[in-house]
Amino acid sequence: MYLLFTTPSCPNCPRAKSLLAQSGIPVELIDAGEREGLEKARKFHVAHVPTLLELSSQSNEVLHQYDGLEKITTFLQSVNADRGISKTHAS
Repeated sequence: MYLLFTTPSCPNCPRAKSLLAQSGIPVELIDAGEREGLEKARKFHVAHVPTLLELSSQSNEVLHQYDGLEKITTFLQSVNADRGISKTHAS
């Protein structure tokens, strides 16, 4: 399971959302600007946005955390390479 933490004022969040949508990876969007989203961000120790978390489907334990657009893009490039898909660019 993947969670993407964003806020409306985050300049890199729309690009992160777009890249994840293109990747086909199912992701739950969490608006950390809203009360419920902020509570989830605190629970998972998310300090800034965009942040992508990969959670264990069984325990909700954080398996991987990708902080910032650059790390999210690098992760997606590795996923696409494993699938034999051309690179995703963070522009």
